Amino acid sequence: MIAAKYLGHGKGGFDTWEEYWNGVAIVCRTFGRNRLPLVLAGWIPPGLWEGFHSSQFFSPTYFLVLVSDPETQRRRLEARAVTTPDKVEFALGATVTMTAEAEERENATILDTSGMTPKQLGAAADRWILERLAE
Repeated sequence: MIAAKYLGHGKGGFDTWEEYWNGVAIVCRTFGRNRLPLVLAGWIPPGLWEGFHSSQFFSPTYFLVLVSDPETQRRRLEARAVTTPDKVEFALGATVTMTAEAEERENATILDTSGMTPKQLGAAADRWILERLAE
């Protein structure tokens, strides 16, 4: 599992296109060559991800969109000491956008985490990943 942000240019500490493409090539081609599945963790709308050049290295691609009701999401975000009010509002709006996009895709699953503990969420995500690997 790696953070998806490392596959987006300008993210993950890559200062030049050369550094970016070298990083992408190492990660993507190594996993592809070894036929190992790769789970990218992060926040990115499916359509944006599929538009990245680096998405060509992944096949098939599935999306697990974790959502919660707005009150639960607000409470969880505000509990993080690093979250500012503007980031909370952005995240609430982004969840609506990502959910709408995911509802239109066959390769996306929406998981409502509102009543889940972190342990329950981890187990649900593990099951989802294993189900995709079995396909």
